[in-house]
Amino acid sequence: MCTHYYDSLGNTKVLEDTEREKFNQLVQGTAASGLQCTAFAHKQVSGHECYDRKAKLEDNSLTLLGILGIMDPSQFSGDCVFTAKAIATECGSELRWSSS
Repeated sequence: MCTHYYDSLGNTKVLEDTEREKFNQLVQGTAASGLQCTAFAHKQVSGHECYDRKAKLEDNSLTLLGILGIMDPSQFSGDCVFTAKAIATECGSELRWSSS
């Protein structure tokens, strides 16, 4: 849903495929470490969109603010296979994944 992101100096950059893949790898690596991932983004809206409670804000053209990894107590979750594998390893179990 994001089209832009902030670089390390705080400059807004267009989110090209190369950067998008880096962020995807970051999310997968974070999940593989057993962390739940949450991304934060914002969008500039007009005054009309902001004050009209019936107006539906579109979830596109967002600017990525960051990605957060949160450690949850050990439990299996259907959210992400990478997270489930890391939790299974932490618990001393082996997770077998089947796409069927």
